[in-house]
Amino acid sequence: MTKGSDLRTLIDSGEGRKIPGTIFKVSKEDTRGTLSIWEHLYPPGVLVPPHTHAAHDQVMFVIEGVVGARIGDDEFTAGPGAYLNKPRGVPHTMWNAGPDPARVMEITTPGGLEAFVEGITGILSGGGSPDRRTLSEHAVKYDTTFVMDWVPELERKYKVRLMGGAGG
Repeated sequence: MTKGSDLRTLIDSGEGRKIPGTIFKVSKEDTRGTLSIWEHLYPPGVLVPPHTHAAHDQVMFVIEGVVGARIGDDEFTAGPGAYLNKPRGVPHTMWNAGPDPARVMEITTPGGLEAFVEGITGILSGGGSPDRRTLSEHAVKYDTTFVMDWVPELERKYKVRLMGGAGG
């Protein structure tokens, strides 16, 4: 890592703060709050809990694998090199739509959802089916709401399971 003034200016491929399934590459502190960037790894058959961010815009770039997504009422399948735009206020979810792990880059503006992702990862990795109230209480701290009524249809239609076993 190279520093320029008080900000990181080079993040090598092996660098970043790691939690299970995610590597935080650029934090809001690195960009004076303007954005954050991280990479997610989605195992085959995993559905991210559907949600809406009230105060953050996101763009996802598919690095490896095949990602399915529902953004609002639109559903897509995206392969390497594709971008998915997830504007604030629009419900969205993603799932691994292929047989191999999928790796994506997530760009979020403004920065600051790193703590949301870290908290949700902790809740979902606790074993068993997490309490939806706990998920919702965590999400509200980050102007995020879950759209769990999408889960049964998506699980059935795409043969996926909700990350952490919190299925509908």
